Amino acid sequence: MSAQYTPGPWTIGEYNRILTANGETLKVEGIALPNVSCDEFRANGRLIASAPELLAFARFILQGVRSGAIKAAPYTDMDPNAASLELKTVGGYAAEVIATATGEAS
Repeated sequence: MSAQYTPGPWTIGEYNRILTANGETLKVEGIALPNVSCDEFRANGRLIASAPELLAFARFILQGVRSGAIKAAPYTDMDPNAASLELKTVGGYAAEVIATATGEAS
């Protein structure tokens, strides 16, 4: 089993530091957050800080699809950088996102 992540909510603090629910700086491997301010750093910080809510949303969608409460047709991945178009299902995509975020197999 993979390690657990720090529970959210996470917020952006002084110098664009990502703060945990108890106000401590989030410990992240492989990311350098400089003590300078710019729009791109703030935008990256907001995206990272939203990770716990995005994971919860993906789990909500997957549960809805699996239970039948959410009906969704397959869709084509329209990523312009993709080598080819890929037909995906909403449940399958949510499962992929959850597996990537948690480090567990879907």
